[in-house]
Amino acid sequence: MSKSKISKSTNLPGEYVSKLLQKLNKHGLVYSIKGTKGGYGLNRKPEDITLLQVLNIFDGPPTLVDCLRKDFKDCGRINFCNPIIGTMKNVEREIRGILEKVNFRDHLRVRI
Repeated sequence: MSKSKISKSTNLPGEYVSKLLQKLNKHGLVYSIKGTKGGYGLNRKPEDITLLQVLNIFDGPPTLVDCLRKDFKDCGRINFCNPIIGTMKNVEREIRGILEKVNFRDHLRVRI
């Protein structure tokens, strides 16, 4: 499907769609075909692409609190927050599990 058709189908500006597609291409979720009859296609079946995979590409792993991020630097409040950190880890695990179940076969409006 062409970038312009994706742009029209999603009601998103062409430049924005182009940047999204470039990033998805770089991470192997889509392929591109150059030329006048070129466009984009999915590298995997829609049911094999999860919302978590896409979120990871654009935002990194979802985290509810900064202290659970891999690149977290000590903020000086760890003793204050420590009692709830385990609970927050469990909540994040549940959210990731839900996001892994959401696939593009069931939710993709634009057929690529």
